[in-house]
Amino acid sequence: MSPPEILYQAIVSTYESREIPVALSSDKFLIVTSEYESVGPNLRRRLASRVVRAAPGAMGLKVTTQWERRTKIDGEERWQPIDTVELRKRGKADELDLARAIEQRFESWKAQWKEGQDSEASASP
Repeated sequence: MSPPEILYQAIVSTYESREIPVALSSDKFLIVTSEYESVGPNLRRRLASRVVRAAPGAMGLKVTTQWERRTKIDGEERWQPIDTVELRKRGKADELDLARAIEQRFESWKAQWKEGQDSEASASP
């Protein structure tokens, strides 16, 4: 398993252990999003976590909070994405907490994976 795949599995496992309901999970695109959670009569949010691939061998973790507001358009109620400085500040603490938990799990698993690789290499003739 490659490090990006290990990080993706750490994301999935962290969502499961925290009982965060998952709406979307893609091992192809290395992304997990939670179901929307109501935070008011006209406001809801969800968390999205993904593995960001950079230069060959480089990667990162991105955790964001996505907000939607209920609005009326042509007499029909719809959820529309909304992004304000206040909402970004409001979601930042949860994003950092979740990112830390995912990274800790990833580091633990990566160390175990490396130990397994070293054991296999030393056992080979």
